[in-house]
Amino acid sequence: MKKRIHALQLAQAKRVAGMTDEQLAWVEQGVARRGILRTIGLALPLKFKKSVGGDIDGVLELQFVDPLGGAPDRIQLVMRRGRCRARRNGTARPDATALMHLSDLVRLGVGAVEAGWLANDGRVVLSGDPFLFVRFPAAFGLRTRPLYAEHRGPTLQP
Repeated sequence: MKKRIHALQLAQAKRVAGMTDEQLAWVEQGVARRGILRTIGLALPLKFKKSVGGDIDGVLELQFVDPLGGAPDRIQLVMRRGRCRARRNGTARPDATALMHLSDLVRLGVGAVEAGWLANDGRVVLSGDPFLFVRFPAAFGLRTRPLYAEHRGPTLQP
């Protein structure tokens, strides 16, 4: 059963990794965008791994570029005493911020890319403590190594 699940994950990662930004544009718009942002806010605290991220004491603010040029959508992950809360447009002072396209978080979530690659390739603009962002995938049970990574897209300008 585990081999079958891994094969399905690999197929999904290959499919997403091979998609261009234009092919993933639906993620960035309308109902899909609102649904994904809501799901992130609900799911990430449930996926928080105390055994991995329990020593983290900080606020990571994920900022997602608005394709229409408006202010980015923000989700703050407040990690304290082995627990995590997520707040849309939270008011806590973040220890780290990560500005990216929502499609890149989808790529990260399915194992198509790794957090360090996004940062090195200019796909995410980090400020504050970069190690908080690098620890983010493992702390939430996401893949820390990509299953399949061939995506190359535009970089963000800080």
